Amino acid sequence: MKGTFLPGFWAFTPERSLKENGKSNFHWDTEPNTFHYVKPTSMYILDEFYIFQYIDRLANDRNLDELVRFIRNFAAVHYQLLRIKQQECTLPPVKSGKRR
Repeated sequence: MKGTFLPGFWAFTPERSLKENGKSNFHWDTEPNTFHYVKPTSMYILDEFYIFQYIDRLANDRNLDELVRFIRNFAAVHYQLLRIKQQECTLPPVKSGKRR
């Protein structure tokens, strides 16, 4: 059975994918979105890194329409997740960042 290739999908951790595929192949994929064998916290860090890269690319390309669509979609998903989380559990209070 032959595997299916999906852009952004990596079958292993970033370290192993880089080692097995080489730097040029690894960096060819400008928006990787899935790595296997990565803990959730590390995946969030990777996802955040690539989202900022994507936003920077859209800004540098002066692609305002796509940038606005992305930001609006991101905000909508964020608030939808907050509504779901609020129904699931009580969120901890957030301490004020103000210092006296």
